[in-house]
Amino acid sequence: MSTVASACRDIQSSAMTRPPRFSLSITLLLLALFLGCNGEHRDVSNVAPYSTVIGHTFRVVGAIEALAIRPFGADAPAYIALWAAEPPYSGPEVAFRRPVSRGTLFKIVRADLNDTILDDTYSYVVEFSPPIEPSLPTHLRLRQPFGTADGTLNPQYFERIKSLK
Repeated sequence: MSTVASACRDIQSSAMTRPPRFSLSITLLLLALFLGCNGEHRDVSNVAPYSTVIGHTFRVVGAIEALAIRPFGADAPAYIALWAAEPPYSGPEVAFRRPVSRGTLFKIVRADLNDTILDDTYSYVVEFSPPIEPSLPTHLRLRQPFGTADGTLNPQYFERIKSLK
């Protein structure tokens, strides 16, 4: 009996001293996913097709909203995101939410790529006239319904203003 009891004690003590491989694997996977979500922002303003619209002015012709977004754990908002219809955010990460009037003008000043493991998201950094919030950059993500990764803006929401030359 003492041999069986000793073997049971050995199994219990080894299970208590090292973490299960499954838990360690899950922890590493979650860590990789978290790090993958916080991608690197790169300026792609000089890359076609984005370079062709830098400096151009557009008019808002569809219903959109501006949301001031706080990064996780931050007190102050870091940027303005533009959304159509119902924005996917409504929690504490939203500092404020404002409609953008039809007819409002904006200029595209830069194109960015947020490069992550899970997704590559292109966006334009735009300046509104008048500004939505002067201290915060405004990002127009190039996803449906606003645009596509090839840099095209949806004419249901935005109209390009022809330059006067």
